[in-house]
Amino acid sequence: MAKAYKGTHDFSLATVNGMAGAGMKPLNEPDPLINGTSTVIALNAGNSYTYTVPTDNRFYITQMYNVSTSVYNQINNLNFALQCGASANASGDELFTLNNPQPVDTAITIDSASADSYVFGVLFTAGTFDSNVTAVYQNVTTSGWTVPSGKKFVLLNIHNPASNQILVCTRSATPYNVAYGYRNYLNSSGDFGYAQGFPCVFNDGDVLDASAGTIGIFGYTI
Repeated sequence: MAKAYKGTHDFSLATVNGMAGAGMKPLNEPDPLINGTSTVIALNAGNSYTYTVPTDNRFYITQMYNVSTSVYNQINNLNFALQCGASANASGDELFTLNNPQPVDTAITIDSASADSYVFGVLFTAGTFDSNVTAVYQNVTTSGWTVPSGKKFVLLNIHNPASNQILVCTRSATPYNVAYGYRNYLNSSGDFGYAQGFPCVFNDGDVLDASAGTIGIFGYTI
């Protein structure tokens, strides 16, 4: 049986990958958002409901507003925004505020399929963000995804399409249950969303997988 997993927040971004002396940075802001440009993206029929992060830029999603309770926002064609039924207004509009801003790297798309949506966030132009950081948007299955050698993975957000699926971390051959979707993020399709209250850190060689089906994991490596 898998054990309950408590993330070990055993490093600061100031002392990883040659960044010593750079000053402490919150784990959920490897690029301090105050240094970027506040940006609002309107996804609509005019742009085919799609935005592509400009060349050599990085965009952080902080909040999304969607007029549909059944259409997802996606990152790199992976379901991401969890249209929260609990946040719907009388018109059925949906609001999703992230506890942890999600980085999206250059040339990656953000889309809302066929529903008008506003994506709020912060844009960093070339040379203004940490090149040691690589955004991660990954679907994991029972076959698992391994944290790359020499890297740490910071988990920020999860998309889980079923309440009986658990995200599992296997470390040194021992499996640990990490998370499953919370019902307060249940959408009209029955999907569960889990915006981490605080980032969870994984070491190189850790394997993240789903106990069944597919779970989307979002964050970054450094």
